[in-house]
Amino acid sequence: MFSAEDLTRIEKAMASFGFGNKAKSKEGKNGGSSDKPEDPPSFNLTPPQILVIAGLLAGALEVDSVSVDRDQSIGISLRGTLRRKTPVEEFMQQIGQLPFDQVMKALLGL
Repeated sequence: MFSAEDLTRIEKAMASFGFGNKAKSKEGKNGGSSDKPEDPPSFNLTPPQILVIAGLLAGALEVDSVSVDRDQSIGISLRGTLRRKTPVEEFMQQIGQLPFDQVMKALLGL
């Protein structure tokens, strides 16, 4: 589902919020350092919320649209795929961005 590079990026992003890190020790009241690690912040995220965050960070999901109605309710539509593109699909996407005459000249060898 996620590549090793995607998982590394997710781990770094989560570490920036204090997840998965060994917290630095605090200084005690007397100026010395205590051996008790800090408690990580609790966000109370549900599994679907975690998956959406991971999908956004990994690039598997992207924001398709954002709507705000008159009651100031916000709707965010996400779109993505877990399927990786094949080399042929990537090649066809590159060709699709070229002008038609360039593609035809390349096919005909002109």
